[in-house]
Amino acid sequence: MKAKHLFIYMLGLLLFAACKPEAESNTKQKEKEHKQSTETTTDEAKASPVSTTAIVDSYLALSRALAADDAEKAGEAAKQLEAALKEHAQQPAAGQAEIKEILESAMEHARHIQESIDEIHHQREHLSILSQDIKDLLQKQGVEQKLYWAHCPMAFNNKGAYWISATEEIANPYMGAKMPACGRIESEINKP
Repeated sequence: MKAKHLFIYMLGLLLFAACKPEAESNTKQKEKEHKQSTETTTDEAKASPVSTTAIVDSYLALSRALAADDAEKAGEAAKQLEAALKEHAQQPAAGQAEIKEILESAMEHARHIQESIDEIHHQREHLSILSQDIKDLLQKQGVEQKLYWAHCPMAFNNKGAYWISATEEIANPYMGAKMPACGRIESEINKP
């Protein structure tokens, strides 16, 4: 009888020992897979730049409209820009506090430009701040094309103002038809 109990005890111990490493192995394997999945997602978020193309395209359309003294088209472009900024704000990298702050400011100024289609001077005032916001965003998150940081020293009664241009040719959004070529390229805006 003693031998029978010893045999059952040993058989149970053997089965328990055989099952336990597999259970631990499965748990460890699942933990390892989860960790690798999380690392891959994090690495992909770091490695893949967030596209700013829609923002840049809308901003440039806004700048061209103001250079052409077309307040209505500027309002339409500002609406597209605000939509692009809102979409961009949904990206994972946009959750960073500094990026979020830039996006909120840019959206506010784009909204003011939309609402001011009867006041082109007011649109241009908001473009000045919006331009700095967009430049800050591009410097933090990258840009897919070469852009230029241009300056008009005569804007706003000689206080001066900056804007972003896709070319080295000056098309001044602050002076419009009065002085379309007033200004100069200060620097390039490149990928960070």
